[in-house]
Amino acid sequence: MKRLLLYIGYDFGREIEEELILHQKANSRLSGLIYSGKILPGLENVYGDSWLEYLVFPAGWWPRFSKKLRIRGLSSSEKRKRKPSYCNIVGLKADSIYRSLKRDFTSLLRDGTVSSDDELDIFVSETKRGYLKFAKYVKSLCPASKIIADVQDVPGINYEPLRGLSRFKVFDDWLTMSLLKRITDAYVLLSPFMMDEIKQSDKPFIVSEGICSPVNREIPQTIRHSIVYTGSLVESRCNASILIEAFKLIKATFPDARLLIAGSEPNEAIVKAKNMVGFTYLGNVSPEEAKKVQRSAEVLVNLRSPNPKFKYAFPSKLTDYLSAGKPIISSALDFLPVEYTDVVFVPDSLTAEGVASKIDYIFRLKDHELMEIGAKAINLANSKDGLSFGKNVKSLFDSLRS
Repeated sequence: MKRLLLYIGYDFGREIEEELILHQKANSRLSGLIYSGKILPGLENVYGDSWLEYLVFPAGWWPRFSKKLRIRGLSSSEKRKRKPSYCNIVGLKADSIYRSLKRDFTSLLRDGTVSSDDELDIFVSETKRGYLKFAKYVKSLCPASKIIADVQDVPGINYEPLRGLSRFKVFDDWLTMSLLKRITDAYVLLSPFMMDEIKQSDKPFIVSEGICSPVNREIPQTIRHSIVYTGSLVESRCNASILIEAFKLIKATFPDARLLIAGSEPNEAIVKAKNMVGFTYLGNVSPEEAKKVQRSAEVLVNLRSPNPKFKYAFPSKLTDYLSAGKPIISSALDFLPVEYTDVVFVPDSLTAEGVASKIDYIFRLKDHELMEIGAKAINLANSKDGLSFGKNVKSLFDSLRS
């Protein structure tokens, strides 16, 4: 008998992540993929070689990696890699993925890599029906297994309007939620409000609102009076029009103020402001370039529009910004962990005047005060890296087995 981690989900290396960011529109789906790619190294560090890994490339997202499963089973004696195709047709994809994973796992049982007596820590990195069906199947063959689901999106909570095959989406969400609640022993949630929808308060859970990459503890140099936003330029996600109007107001007091915005497909407000003195639109930039711009800022902004459904999520932009070591201005959130309150500043209102008031406050801080905020941000980022996540998940599995 042995104890193994069985990871089911995505894994994106740095090269693939950069290609996705450079060629795809930024949205919640992309954020979820990058989040999944960050948790895997932490789990690998905690479990070492005692694990199996099933990686699924998302269909329709990127031609080079679409419609493939990459399966890697790790044991002390072998490392196996295969790429069986799956059927990318609406209504059939989940069952096709499940059958492919099922066939491969059965072969692991036959060749002795896994035994029915083994204790498998099954970690489902995203609540997809094909993944959950496979987790259920594995537990039926290895009864000592425990299942933890990382719920990045609650099935049935749609953050954007449903289009096209919306009826099928609603039905599929119902099936997924039903399966999730039946088979899962514990949860990893982006927000504690998610449990209000899952309605299983008797099951243990931890909250992980995001994963930060390891950062240098050195506080970076700052370009005085510079404001930076990097990310999606969909107006409801960045409110560029409000930010630009706030920038106009702040320049009356700080004439040397600068505003830098990076992202793909500039919206109307950005196009109109492109000739404004002190404003620079950087276009779409690589993750490394984005980090460099963020680290040069005096203040970072993330002005997402309010949405009642956002209480079930957490803006990945805030965790992404932490490693820059700078104050962050954010629109009001339903859920903001207390440890963020020393580095995140919320305007009294999501208006140009409200945002300008917070920028003015930060611009008037003394150097040592900015350094203090920066140090707290970097400490927080380092406490929310993949290794910390892996340790927390392992502890949750341990508690299920105690």
